[in-house]
Amino acid sequence: MRWKIRSKLIGSYMLLVIVAFAVSGVMFYTLVTQAVSQQAFESLVREGETFLQMVEDEKIPVADGVLTDKMKRKIKMSLASRSISASFLIVEKGGAQKVFASNFELMKKGDQFPISLDEIMKERSLNNHFLKMNDQDYLITALPMNQMKNSMLVLIAPHEIVSDVIGDIVRLLVIGFVITSALVVVLGIWFSRSLTRQVEVLGEQMRRLAKRDFTPPPVVRTGDELEDVSRTFAMMVAELKGYDQAQRRFLQHASHELKTPLMAIQGYAEGIKDGIFQGEEAEKGLDVIAQESTRLKRLVDELIYLSKLETMEDLYRPAPFEFTEFVEDAMTRVTPLAMQKGVELRLYGKEAHLVNANRDRWMQAMQNLLSNGIRHAHSKVEVTLRQQAGRLYITIRDDGDGFTGSQELIFERFYKGNKGDTGLGLAIVKAIVEKSNGTITANNHPQGGAEFQISLPMN
Repeated sequence: MRWKIRSKLIGSYMLLVIVAFAVSGVMFYTLVTQAVSQQAFESLVREGETFLQMVEDEKIPVADGVLTDKMKRKIKMSLASRSISASFLIVEKGGAQKVFASNFELMKKGDQFPISLDEIMKERSLNNHFLKMNDQDYLITALPMNQMKNSMLVLIAPHEIVSDVIGDIVRLLVIGFVITSALVVVLGIWFSRSLTRQVEVLGEQMRRLAKRDFTPPPVVRTGDELEDVSRTFAMMVAELKGYDQAQRRFLQHASHELKTPLMAIQGYAEGIKDGIFQGEEAEKGLDVIAQESTRLKRLVDELIYLSKLETMEDLYRPAPFEFTEFVEDAMTRVTPLAMQKGVELRLYGKEAHLVNANRDRWMQAMQNLLSNGIRHAHSKVEVTLRQQAGRLYITIRDDGDGFTGSQELIFERFYKGNKGDTGLGLAIVKAIVEKSNGTITANNHPQGGAEFQISLPMN
């Protein structure tokens, strides 16, 4: 069965309310029961103390000579019983525990009291003694009498005084639960609608993206994690749009770069086969076929290498090496090209710079950058090394004319400048730098020429 988020939210709200009320209700019921029972027992004790005070009071509003002590005691008990709401018994201590006097309907004078008075006195401090007679529960407490040393006053009250109060509280709890549940359902519907509405907006944006619609989606303004997801999704759409455009440009450029040498190869091959080119022209055609085949092979090799570099982790295995000595080695390898072009190579910041990268891959990247600088420089190419805050900053600058096109596109595949070769060299450089957890940027120097800036973490 498939449940919508709205139904799950409302269900979770209701479950939380039920659990919260169940736990709090049990705890509250227990506490209230104890508190009401304790209050009832304390009320019985106060009534018993009032009863004893009236019974044991020596002042009587009649002449002492007229009434006997027994008559006085009966009058006092009659007056005292009218001042309290509970039933009372005068019970003999110990032994048979006979009842001397009683206004309790279930026991009369001469009956045996069924519960030990000593037990009641022990538990009276806890206010938790109950008496069950004729399937009815009673609260019971006992107090010693000063004038009648061998007797005790026992007070009895029906348990309904406690259960009625608890019943009223339970009814209030149930009403509160019903009202709260209704409010939770209403609020849950409102909150779930406000939440699912934004989720539906995100879902619609994702469906458009699945159809390759890269229109920038509006950010959902919720002020919570859903807004973060929406912002991240918008960034993803922008990245995918850029990637899609780059892939289209790559296919266009790749088809063009591959088509040009193939057309030359095909044209000369068919001309030689059909006898159109003969003698020196045929030799020249074979030279063109060989050159274009070499160029085509180099282009395909670089494409395969770049693809492997971006997808195969085993192709790039970093290890520590000293970068100053490494740059000097790279400069030595491109010195013939620099001498041919009349360009001077300079290195600044010759200190110990230890990095953790793949030396062979970096040699290719450095040679690509130096060769690129030599082809465009007028007289010099400068390499500056500087370390700061645990990173090595590498600057490669030439004194040429600088970038004439878009600087954001120079690292894309097949993007070539005026003196470019395959258009893959800087794309390979960027892939190697990023594999080393570094960054690379390119810009025109204020004093002229192009400048590449690389940031690389040090070992």
